[in-house]
Amino acid sequence: VFRKFQATERLDFQLRAEMFNMSNTPHFNAPNADVSSSSFMIVGSGTRNTGREGVDGRMFRIGLRIGF
Repeated sequence: VFRKFQATERLDFQLRAEMFNMSNTPHFNAPNADVSSSSFMIVGSGTRNTGREGVDGRMFRIGLRIGF
């Protein structure tokens, strides 16, 4: 989402807001596929690190762009 503000004829500002993983959905590890294990098909409590920049949680970013 962004909004542009015109300060003068040649100068403008753009306010930007970005959201990543807004629903904060976890990506769980795959279940244990070893049939002989007592923890067969049990999903561990860990999550995969599949998010942007190695962060899988909710992330907000705000920026200001100056154009001239």
